[in-house]
Amino acid sequence: MLLPLDVLSIFLGSRYAPDTLGLSTDWQPNDGAVNTISMNQDYVGDLVEFDGVSEIGKWNQMTQLSGLDHLAVTGVTLLYQVLGIYEAHMELLYSLPVGSSSSRRLVTANSTVTAKLNSAIASLNMATASIQTQEDLETLYENPINTYAENYCANMLNTTLVNDTIATANATVEAATNTSINTDVSSTRMLRG
Repeated sequence: MLLPLDVLSIFLGSRYAPDTLGLSTDWQPNDGAVNTISMNQDYVGDLVEFDGVSEIGKWNQMTQLSGLDHLAVTGVTLLYQVLGIYEAHMELLYSLPVGSSSSRRLVTANSTVTAKLNSAIASLNMATASIQTQEDLETLYENPINTYAENYCANMLNTTLVNDTIATANATVEAATNTSINTDVSSTRMLRG
């Protein structure tokens, strides 16, 4: 996760006042900008799996990326796996109706396009899941594509920098709200989804 969003995700996923109303904690997991429960649907219309045909009046859910920060999906870390996702999305957008149709909703899509998109997402999820250790990161970052990627890689490999930044963010939030935040980075990240 981008460090500025990491700080926001801690704030969004925390409670700073007594819970006298007994509110649910389902809203707490977030991506640093939006709570994840709000990302799925409005809970008025039904949620259905997208299979190449859009269902009017329903939320058509597509396969999701998992374990990626907002910069990784731009291709800084897993460059070649990300290209497949952009290509598949382009084909899906290309299949949208045009011309005399005033509708922007996807009526039908070639099942091959949907399968390609699902495959690209699964491939990127698998590549992301394969990065479990410092050595995995070092292998991934052996040949950065430019100086920006090289700097990003150096920062990602420097876990002390990340942990120090999170600790500083926690201290800032604690001081501003007069509360206590769990400073164990691994469990804090897990709580946020």
